[in-house]
Amino acid sequence: MDIEMKLKPIGLFHTVFKEKFGIPRQSGIAKEADGLISLNLDNASEMIEGLEGFSHIWVLFYFHENSNKSEISKIKPPRLGGKKIGVLATRSPHRPNPIGLSLVKVENIDGKNIFVSGVDVLTETPVIDIKPYIRDYDSVSESFAGWTEEVEDASYGVEFSRVALHQADSYFHDKNEKDRFLSLIKSVVEKDPRPIAYRNKKHQGFLHGMSLGNQNVQFSFDGERFNVENIEPR
Repeated sequence: MDIEMKLKPIGLFHTVFKEKFGIPRQSGIAKEADGLISLNLDNASEMIEGLEGFSHIWVLFYFHENSNKSEISKIKPPRLGGKKIGVLATRSPHRPNPIGLSLVKVENIDGKNIFVSGVDVLTETPVIDIKPYIRDYDSVSESFAGWTEEVEDASYGVEFSRVALHQADSYFHDKNEKDRFLSLIKSVVEKDPRPIAYRNKKHQGFLHGMSLGNQNVQFSFDGERFNVENIEPR
C-alpha cells in the first residue's frame, strides 16, 4: 500500500551536543545534558497549554544528520561487541524511517520554549511531535528488555587531569555551572562513547575529542578508566 505522508517540523531541538560523537545512546543517561525545544507554531502557546503539569515528555524527532542512504536490515549495537541484530530491535538512527524518540524531563516552559534535561539529541534536530509522559500507561511493570538483558551495561571510572580541572576553573566562574558541566562529561564518558573499532588494546591511550556546548573535551582510555585530559573552548 502506497501512502503519502507529509510531516513538517513543529520546532527545533537545541542541545549541548554539537556533533554525533559523544551523544548518549539513551535519554536520561546524562541527566545534566540540558536542551531547549523552540516551537515554530503560530498557536504553540495554546497547543502546549497544560503541558507544564507533566514532569516528562516524549519527543519524536527526525534524524536529520543520518548519513545512511540505503536500507539496513541489521546493525551492530556497541553493547553487543560486534554482533549483528535486527535494526527494529534497536534504537539505532539507521532506520527505514529515520525517526527518533526521547523521554526528557521538563524543567521550565516559557512561551514557545520548552526547557528540558536528560537529552540525547544532536543540536538543530527537527522536532516532529511532543506527547506527555503518563506513568499509569507508559510504565509497564511486567516487561521484558530482550537482548539488552543479556549484556552488561559497562560503566568505567572517570578521572580529570590537573590541566583539565584548571581549564574548567578558568572558563567557568560559577562553581555550580562548572560542577554541572564536569558531571555532564563524566556521565557521557563513563558509558564509553568510543566506536567499536577503537575499543581494543591497540587504541588504549588514543586521544578522543568531542564537543559539548562551547567546549572541546579530550579524553583517553588506559584499559581501566577514562582520563579527561583537556577541556578547551571551541
